[in-house]
Amino acid sequence: MSDESGQAYVDPTKLEAYARELALGCARLTDCMQAMKGDLATLGSTWRDAQYHEFQAKLAAVARQVDVFKAEAVRAQLQLELDAEAARRIHRSTLP
Repeated sequence: MSDESGQAYVDPTKLEAYARELALGCARLTDCMQAMKGDLATLGSTWRDAQYHEFQAKLAAVARQVDVFKAEAVRAQLQLELDAEAARRIHRSTLP
């Protein structure tokens, strides 16, 4: 949100909350990917054909994409935390 002068109003608490939610979402995503890999490995003990290998390759490709997303999410989380702290400093300096 910004005012007519173009200044942005940022709630540092909301930035920090979003950073925490982003971290939790990445943790859940990691857990889900690990579960799917484990389930596929278990299934592989009874299912080994071309379709299995195709699915295995697709899951590996998705896992790589998830890893790229998680790395970007970590960078975003750190930036959100820095932005929240900067906003807090600004808010403190502008209080009467």
